[in-house]
Amino acid sequence: MPVTPVVNFLMRTGNRFFPFLFWVAFGLILATGGVGCGSGGKLPERFGPPAPASFGRDEYRPNYGGDMHGTNYYSNPTITYRFPVPSSATDIHLNLLASQMPTPKQVQEVKGAVKQWQEALTGVGKPYARRFVEVAPSDLSADIDFVVQSPFQFGGESEEWGSANYLLADRTTGEIERSVVRLRGDLSERRFRWATVHETGHALGMAGHSRAISDIMAPTPRTDSPTIELSRRDKNTVRAMYDRSDSK
Repeated sequence: MPVTPVVNFLMRTGNRFFPFLFWVAFGLILATGGVGCGSGGKLPERFGPPAPASFGRDEYRPNYGGDMHGTNYYSNPTITYRFPVPSSATDIHLNLLASQMPTPKQVQEVKGAVKQWQEALTGVGKPYARRFVEVAPSDLSADIDFVVQSPFQFGGESEEWGSANYLLADRTTGEIERSVVRLRGDLSERRFRWATVHETGHALGMAGHSRAISDIMAPTPRTDSPTIELSRRDKNTVRAMYDRSDSK
């Protein structure tokens, strides 16, 4: 979500009802760098140019970083996540009144998605290495919140399978402060699994989509795939995003 609409909303609200709160909120936005959904640091040269529109599912490219809008990432080596209870769900800028506790099966699907990204970012001594740790539902310091909603409402559209939004700590470098993943609770098991893996990728900083439908980060799922797992390009791209050694 661009910063401008948020600021305009605060100006209209603040000038009419809460002048003091308006300036406090405005100052916080400037201090944190604003709310981000797809912006961040400059793309490194290793990502190369965007793929052509005719890019096919079986055509190999090392990664699809050139199709991203920015290189967002968590700087800490440990990334924490939680399943907040509905009353404490702290979405960045969206209403979570319809949130619910995930079922045990949905919890396992989320943990399975986290495990896939964990394996992609595992490597002793590698600059991209990250470790994922689940924390208590009441832990407000968690980096990522996973929230299930039924019915799912996002921007007035109810057909979305999920969404991910993050708050950038630094819009210049793309460093993420925290993320919220919202998942539609009434999906079939297979759709929920795909949405969970896909939206977790966005929460980790994937600001955009791959042009190849065989990648998890394609905008739509590959219906003929027997498994829902990260492709080689998915892994290469997230590793390139988290390898900040060339920016130090």
